[in-house]
Amino acid sequence: MEQKEISELTDQELMLKANNFKSSNKTNAVLIGIVIGIAFYSIIKNGFGFLPIILFVCVMLAIQNGKKSKAIQKDIEREIISRDLN
Repeated sequence: MEQKEISELTDQELMLKANNFKSSNKTNAVLIGIVIGIAFYSIIKNGFGFLPIILFVCVMLAIQNGKKSKAIQKDIEREIISRDLN
């Protein structure tokens, strides 16, 4: 999301996007934890195979996606502060 798009949002839309990011971050953290747990269980039970590799790749992709969304979230937080919507 570009800076133009963020600055064009209304106050309500901006607050809604900020709340959506907070809830999605918690959901992503739980899902990543579950996937890591499944991967470790698979390694312990069956040895290092194809499933844990796929799961760890999925976790790495989710983490990279989270870093991108964190940058957008920071831009939204800056806009909220600049509009004094706290």
